[in-house]
Amino acid sequence: MKIMILADASSPHTIRWANALSELHINVLVVSLTPFYNDNYNQNIQLHSLSKDIKLSQNKGISEKISYFKLLKPVKKLIKSFKPDILHAYYASSYGFIGALSRFKPFVISVWGSDVFEFPKLGFLQKKILKYNLKAANTIFATSEALAAETKLYTNTSIHILPFGINLEKFFPVDQNYEFFTIGTVKGMRDIYGITDLIKSFALAQNLAPEIPWKLLLVGDGPNIDEYKNLVKSLNIDDKTQFTGYVNHNETPYYYNQMNVFVALSRSESFGVAVLEAQACGVPVIVSNVGGLPEVVDDQNTGFIIDRNNHQKAAQLFVKLATDKLIYTSLSQKAVEFVKLYYDWKDSVQQQYNFYKELITNYYK
Repeated sequence: MKIMILADASSPHTIRWANALSELHINVLVVSLTPFYNDNYNQNIQLHSLSKDIKLSQNKGISEKISYFKLLKPVKKLIKSFKPDILHAYYASSYGFIGALSRFKPFVISVWGSDVFEFPKLGFLQKKILKYNLKAANTIFATSEALAAETKLYTNTSIHILPFGINLEKFFPVDQNYEFFTIGTVKGMRDIYGITDLIKSFALAQNLAPEIPWKLLLVGDGPNIDEYKNLVKSLNIDDKTQFTGYVNHNETPYYYNQMNVFVALSRSESFGVAVLEAQACGVPVIVSNVGGLPEVVDDQNTGFIIDRNNHQKAAQLFVKLATDKLIYTSLSQKAVEFVKLYYDWKDSVQQQYNFYKELITNYYK
């Protein structure tokens, strides 16, 4: 089997999928718009950066998408030489457009979030482009029911739910002697991920139970990090807060295992990989009732689902988990079991492989 993947080769999700598929003895070619580091990929995976072929528009928006027409020749050349059984685009609004323009069949698109939740709302042409891309696909993969429902607003193409599974050999509980009761998150430091709500909720918890040795751990980098640093200072919690800055994905298990509670009070989220990674490490979670987040938490059993801006509720739950060891232990154990049962990475990869086989069989018979 030969799969040509159109995707951001620097994305950890692309790297995970490509490596996993190659380990199933699939011949994989990853074609990226941007440069990348080959060291992250298995040696037998072929890699190509389109930035070597064509200089694209640096302006974001429609002009950038129009410049993709310049890529048709090098992409078709790669298709002709590689001879894939399937062309698979990760992300519908960019790589999906390149794949749709190539007109290769069978063609698969994986929708990942902002390509469906945000891109078509930018304007009439963006909406038309997304519809064009999705119509060109033989099959669409979505990571959650919420993302699939949103995608259905723009297409009649069949959609399969294929979640990002968790590598349980990498994400697992590590016994710790906690000096602090640590509330944390592993997210981009951006408003969409509700970091402000987390910080305010943490400050409230400290006021509710000042005797608890609290710590706030914010793992990640992003455009709003200075704003958040100023906020923790204004709330007088800067001495209890740690900003790590950018952290390589391979290092995240260490940080999850530093946490007692993982929090994702996002304003929008298509799935919730980090939420599952935290649970796989035995960390109870608190998430907002938006997008695909409720799908990756067993409410009251592995964590809690609340309204995003209910700081008081979040703070009360922080205190409850810090003071009720029986409930905390139960949530921690069930979180690990939940991920093992429903979100094992090996199961996700096998599902992907089975979908490929079925698509090839149906298309070429």
